[in-house]
Amino acid sequence: MLSKLRLGTCTSPCSTGTGLARQISSSDLKLARVTARTRSVQWKEREEKKIKRYGHATHVPVMMKECLEHLLPALNSKGTVAVDCTFGGGGHTSALLDRTSAHVYSIDRDPVAQHVADGLPALLAEAFEDHHEEELRERFHFVRGRFGNMKKLLSPQGIRPGDVDAILMDLGPSTGQFLEGDRGFSFMRDGPLDMRMDVADRENIPKGVPRRTAADVVNNCSPRELAYYFRTFAGERFANLYAKHIVLAREKEKFTTTQQLAAVIYSVTPDAVKMRTRDSLGRPMNLATRVFAALRVVVNDEIGELRNGLYSAAEMLRPGGHLAVISFHSLEAIVTKNFFRGKALQDPPLFESNYQVREATKRIRKARSRTARFSPPENELLFESFKRMKPSPFELKKNARARSAILFVGKRSDAPLTSQHRRL
Repeated sequence: MLSKLRLGTCTSPCSTGTGLARQISSSDLKLARVTARTRSVQWKEREEKKIKRYGHATHVPVMMKECLEHLLPALNSKGTVAVDCTFGGGGHTSALLDRTSAHVYSIDRDPVAQHVADGLPALLAEAFEDHHEEELRERFHFVRGRFGNMKKLLSPQGIRPGDVDAILMDLGPSTGQFLEGDRGFSFMRDGPLDMRMDVADRENIPKGVPRRTAADVVNNCSPRELAYYFRTFAGERFANLYAKHIVLAREKEKFTTTQQLAAVIYSVTPDAVKMRTRDSLGRPMNLATRVFAALRVVVNDEIGELRNGLYSAAEMLRPGGHLAVISFHSLEAIVTKNFFRGKALQDPPLFESNYQVREATKRIRKARSRTARFSPPENELLFESFKRMKPSPFELKKNARARSAILFVGKRSDAPLTSQHRRL
C-alpha cells in the first residue's frame, strides 16, 4: 500500500482514481478547509487557556537549565563576552544577563525582535531587583542580521575573532512567529503564505531581503523539486503525492494563503494515515507540519545559515570557549553533529531544474561517503568534549514544544580554523 502511495496512488475511501488522474473535487477542498478551520479554533482555545493559566503568551525557552550549566563556566569572570545568535523572545538572553556579569550580544534577523530588545533592559530591571536598567543597557547589545554573518556584525561592536567566551544558537522560528498569522509560519492560523523571517511588514520590504516567499516556491517549482524539498528538508514520506496534487491544485487557483495549502494536503492524505499520524509524544500531529517546515527551511535557507553560523562561531570563540546549539529539525541535528565531529556536509542545494536535482543528489551522496571515510586527527578537531542531550521528562510535561529539541555542546580546542575544515 505504501509503495503505491509513494508513486502517487491514493487508496483512501474518498479517492476516485490514481494520483495524477484524480482531480481534487470542490467538496474535498471544502471539507478539508472546514477541518483545518476547526483545528485552528481548537488550537486558539488551547492557547487562550494557557494564557489565562500562566498570565502570558506561551513562549518558554527550551532546555534553559542545561544551556546555563554548560555556558556559565566560561562566563564566570568580569569582562566576558557571550553571543545569543537567535534572540527571538529574549528568554536565553535574559537568563545570561541575570546569571552572569558578561556583555551579551544578541543577533536576530526578525525586525520584530528589535522592538522586544529595545524594552528588555527596563523589563528585566523591573523583574529583578538586584539589576539596574542602566547597568543592563551597558551589558546588553542587540544587532539585527543573520548569525551566519556573525563576524561582520560584531566587528563594528569591537568584537574580534577569539574574543567571545560563549555562544548559544536556538535554531528555528520563535513562538511569536508562529502566533502571528500574518507571517505565514503556522497552518493553524490563516494568513499569507510568506514564511520569511526577515520581513514583518510585507508592504515595506527593505533592500537586500529576498523576495522569494513560500507562495513563490509552491506556485513555481516543478513536482520533482517540491518532492525533493519535502523529502530532504522534512523527511515527508508522501512527498511525491503532495507535490503532484499541489501542482494540480495550483492550475485552478494559485496558492496565496496557509489554509489553502493545508486544505490540499489534508484532502489527498489517505484516511488511514490521518488517524495514525502522531508526534514523538504520541499526540495527533497535523498532516501539514512537515510540508510547512520544509518550505520554511527553503525560503530562509536555514541549513546554509546554520553551516555559516557554525564556522563563524568556531572563528569567534577563544580556545576553551563554549558553544551550545539547540536543534529542532533532523537535518539541523545532522549538520551540527557532523560539524562537532569534524565532518560537516555540504549544504543541500536549492535548485531550479530537474537536471540540477539529479546532479545535486549525486554530489550529496559522494560527500556523505567521503566524510564517512575521513576522520581528522584529534589535534585538528575544532571542538573537544562534545556532548548531546535531550529535554528531561519534567520539561516535556511542562513544555511540549521541546519534544524534538536536541542540545549539542562543545568546548573550543586550540586548533585553528583552516580552509581544510571548510572543505570537509
